[in-house]
Amino acid sequence: MLDPALSVDKLEHVDAAIRKAAEAADSTVDGLRMDARSEGLANVLARAGCVFEPLGDAAAGERRQLEQLGQRLGQGQFHLAVLGQFKRGKSTFLNALLGDPILPTSVVPLTAIPTFIRHGKTRRVDVLFRDGKSPRRLASEEPHELSKLLGQFVSEQANPENRLAVEAVSIEHPAAILRDGLVLIDTPGIGSTYRHNTEVTVNFLPQCDAAVFLVSADPPITEVEVDFLRQVQAQVRRLFFVFNKVDYLSRSDVESAVRFLQDVLRGHLGGEMLPRVFPASARKGLESRMSGARQAWTESGMAAVQDYLLDFLASEKSATLRAAIASKAANVLDQARMQVELVVKTMKMPLADLETRQAEFRDVIDHARHQRVTTADLLAGEQRRAAEHLESQAERLRRRTRRRLVAILRQAQASPGEKRVESVVEEAMAAAIPPLFEKELGDMSREFTEYVNRALKPYQQQADQLIENVRRQAAELFEISYRPLRSESIFATAGTLYWETHSWHAHLGPIPPEWMDRFLPATIRKRRTTKRLMCQIETLVVHNVERLRWPTRQSLDATFRQFADDLDQRLQDTVQATYGAIQAAAQRRGEHAAAVTDEIHRLSATCEQLREITAELES
Repeated sequence: MLDPALSVDKLEHVDAAIRKAAEAADSTVDGLRMDARSEGLANVLARAGCVFEPLGDAAAGERRQLEQLGQRLGQGQFHLAVLGQFKRGKSTFLNALLGDPILPTSVVPLTAIPTFIRHGKTRRVDVLFRDGKSPRRLASEEPHELSKLLGQFVSEQANPENRLAVEAVSIEHPAAILRDGLVLIDTPGIGSTYRHNTEVTVNFLPQCDAAVFLVSADPPITEVEVDFLRQVQAQVRRLFFVFNKVDYLSRSDVESAVRFLQDVLRGHLGGEMLPRVFPASARKGLESRMSGARQAWTESGMAAVQDYLLDFLASEKSATLRAAIASKAANVLDQARMQVELVVKTMKMPLADLETRQAEFRDVIDHARHQRVTTADLLAGEQRRAAEHLESQAERLRRRTRRRLVAILRQAQASPGEKRVESVVEEAMAAAIPPLFEKELGDMSREFTEYVNRALKPYQQQADQLIENVRRQAAELFEISYRPLRSESIFATAGTLYWETHSWHAHLGPIPPEWMDRFLPATIRKRRTTKRLMCQIETLVVHNVERLRWPTRQSLDATFRQFADDLDQRLQDTVQATYGAIQAAAQRRGEHAAAVTDEIHRLSATCEQLREITAELES
């Protein structure tokens, strides 16, 4: 038994959570199909499965892995985040791609709630809540009804500071652009008064395959957007730009504005090539989709955007997915081929020679198991060091945020005005804490993920060498062909599934002034007030840092536990694939000579087929 099939992307987990009983999207519609190379790979996987059929239960694991790989190929999704400053037209842009005015457009900012738009046979909205409340669901073919429901949950006007505890919003729509696996993700607008929305978006981006960034001519690009793009560039793999609202400009003005935008982007983001910018009018595009005016759809510029998404980005994701699946399948077939060759060699080998080589190979396995025990001890020590690093990181964060909040307190105390100091500090804390801790969340998560990956990388390399040593010595002892398996990453740091909207503690507890304070001198009264506020600040620091530290510690323990389990499973699978195959073949040698000869011929033919299909996968 080999490693399980490729894991599903994190974003697909939230898809499953949002619609547990969802039906898979059709693979073909409106001329959109799985590309020819993916279809070719699917056919190769199917042929490989047929090769294993005559082997019966002995190859059940390999057949299951190939089936899972085939399913993964057919279910591949491309997750595209749509980014932009407040009022750049993101909602209209998404509505134009869908052909329906479903997403509400508003003159007030939207709250920090993720909205996932995926394919569905009918139009439907699902609103999920953090507090365990039943989801709110509406299925309707009337876009305005869906838009009205969405407006109740995703706008700051109707749901200020997400007081309704919405966790995520899911939209299903039969739009053709979604039928090939594209998932559109709406994000909060940057540059609004809700600054923590920007940090929430940045923390989410590494889980996306690409991002579209919308700008427009009023003005072409701001300093806030440039600063945000620098953060985006470090987090997202593919990024391209849409220059929206071109219907308000002349053709020459559009050309000049696009050139200016490209120069600004290249100057601030680096790179020798001019970034790709699509001029478009999302408003005109939506109008043309609703009226069915094909020429107007093309003239709006939205047709070019849609074609790019379908023909380039989707194919790029497909190529990456194909390469990963082909490599995984080649490993499965190569392992199986080695097992079959070991069986053939064992059935042909003189008994005395076989017993000698079996004994030598048992020594190899015992040595590998001893090395695994040693590695387990070293891993335990590495896990303790990682936990100590996390505690040091958390303590530094406590000191850093404590200094920041105390500075806010000092500034509030120095501010003139009629408000009580406690009220001024309360307002300042409520404004400062969400963006502060959202940024710390992203920074801490990225730093700790890099730390754990660096710590585990040498152990992964050792594990690869251990597994390959068992396979190589089996091949040498039994004189069969040997090729090392293709490298595969077997660990990933556990973490949140997709996008978590945190409820940071930003409010002070009740701090009524002591009754006697009013009779005290001003200096003593200020000192007593400061002491009470400092205690409240310490409570805020401890609580919010713990909201970062505890999940990270859980992730750490889960990562090391999964890594150790995977290592044990890989070693067990390798022993079963080598020594297990040898033992099974040795037992069959007692059968009638004619039956053994037939078995050798059949297995030799299977080996040849596996070699041919493996070569095809590698090409």
